Amino acid sequence: MSFIKFLKNNGQLYKKLVTEEVVSNVTSKLILVCGNESADLDSCASSLLYAYCYQQKHEDDIVLPFFNVPKDELRLRPELSSLLKYAKIPEDYVLTLDDIQEGEDVLRNTSVHLVDHNSISRKELSFLSNNVAGIIDHHKDEGKFLDANPRIIDVTGSCSTLVAEYFLPIIQKKFEHWKAHGEKGPFPLTILALGAILVDTGNLKNAKTTDKDCHVAEELFKLVKNNFKRDDFFETLKEAKKDCDGMTFTDLIHRDLKKYYFNTITLGFPSIGKGLKWLEKHHSNWKQDLIQWAQADELDIALVGLSQGKKKEFKRQLVLFGRTSIGKEMANEFIKLYKDELQLHAVDDLTDTDISAWNQGNAAASRKKLAPMAESAANAVLQKN
Repeated sequence: MSFIKFLKNNGQLYKKLVTEEVVSNVTSKLILVCGNESADLDSCASSLLYAYCYQQKHEDDIVLPFFNVPKDELRLRPELSSLLKYAKIPEDYVLTLDDIQEGEDVLRNTSVHLVDHNSISRKELSFLSNNVAGIIDHHKDEGKFLDANPRIIDVTGSCSTLVAEYFLPIIQKKFEHWKAHGEKGPFPLTILALGAILVDTGNLKNAKTTDKDCHVAEELFKLVKNNFKRDDFFETLKEAKKDCDGMTFTDLIHRDLKKYYFNTITLGFPSIGKGLKWLEKHHSNWKQDLIQWAQADELDIALVGLSQGKKKEFKRQLVLFGRTSIGKEMANEFIKLYKDELQLHAVDDLTDTDISAWNQGNAAASRKKLAPMAESAANAVLQKN
């Protein structure tokens, strides 16, 4: 079965199961695959790649990849739309969080495979939190689901690198079949994987790039048409990722958002590819919007990661907002513990009693590294209380 038919047929069957309550022997064959709740390019691409390849190894199952965000938030990810368009994958063929919530009763006992995270943090999917059967991830190992198969957690610039490496024989076999049948257009499996790998690693040139990213990418470059232009492909996706025309500050928050639950403390941690000066210029009410979002989502603390520039000019900034008393304690603890390590310097004219803004000299410390720091700060506060 081709990749497009796989998405279309399995998606249609699932929707039929939900609306018409098809017999349970079909329901028992369902397998879910999803990336993390930020639903960035890597999470979305690797979930599609994993699901299709897993289906080839388990033909009797019905594998359902889904994007781990509501459907109306896909518009906030133009780089994803650009990649799907390039690979000629209809966006409507892919299930979203809305579809999974609609079928909660059907899916309650369904196994789920995770890519780009190794435990389920989204509350809307809590009914699946103990059903994890497979993991491929490049974040900190949380030590859960030790019997998952596969269970691969390794340091790479992109999770898609690990997924492509694990399923490389299947990808290669499918490419040979695709080429032998004279298929037109790009080979979708390679395009999905390379799109995520190149964006995450800055075209295999940024500090996050590992030898494994480069090796897997080289293998994938062999599985594209001769007229594939890597640099043009990367630039197209990079420019799409920069596009935020018409987006509100709240849209920018939801464009790449993760939430963390440290016992009784809830942290919202969006990553925004713009700096404070840009926010001041284009969204002058961003502080008010930040407060309203934190209140609406009942956060204790919000930590906003900002970034701007490229290569040697690349810089990071942080914004901290403690909404509740324990959130304020955690914000203070975070600064006390990591101010020196992160080389934090206050942006005085944007800092007030509730919200603090910081230039982050340690530009290598992304959200992946800051999240465990935030957890340590939360634990320190909880021990005091």
